[in-house]
Amino acid sequence: MSSKYILCIVLIVITGFSEADFVFWFHDLTELPEYWTQNGFTFNSSGAYTHLWDEGWPDSKSYNCLKSDYLMIPPDLDSLVIDVSQFVTLFESGDISDYAKVTLYAEFNGCETVELWTRYIDDSDPQKGSLTDSLPIHATMADLNAGDLIQFIFLAEVSAGWHSYVELDWWLWDAQLTGYGMLSLVPRTWAGIKSAF
Repeated sequence: MSSKYILCIVLIVITGFSEADFVFWFHDLTELPEYWTQNGFTFNSSGAYTHLWDEGWPDSKSYNCLKSDYLMIPPDLDSLVIDVSQFVTLFESGDISDYAKVTLYAEFNGCETVELWTRYIDDSDPQKGSLTDSLPIHATMADLNAGDLIQFIFLAEVSAGWHSYVELDWWLWDAQLTGYGMLSLVPRTWAGIKSAF
């Protein structure tokens, strides 16, 4: 086999792996991960769980949240992908101001918040007061700035109108944050490839 043919195969393999991924963290959420904070979530062998309900006497609002630790965006990162298995049930009694909502936000540098995923029900919802969803969360963030700090916030909230009732249950497990970017080949890598032939 000629050395040029082998060099072509090596270059194809290297090019195929030039898009690399890096798992920043994976948590099964059976316990609160280190440096994460929570309000109103519990943890067990099934993962993280929160339950909220509210009766409007008068109008009221309640929320629970789970916050990840901060991650500094490294250089040469093209995108971040967060994947989380989840199951949610939402219920509202039909008052005009009722709603139940679960949301995943990304917060950049402690000030800019971006909604990545949400499930929401209110009086105008065609589901007539209830919603169940078990599709995993899959959200991609691109055009990231190296050096920015990012934190993920899982927020559950309910608001009940006068003499009404809202409720939600939300389970989360197997949360993974993956970064994608170009691997830089340093000159000695190319020299090493050439000198092999």
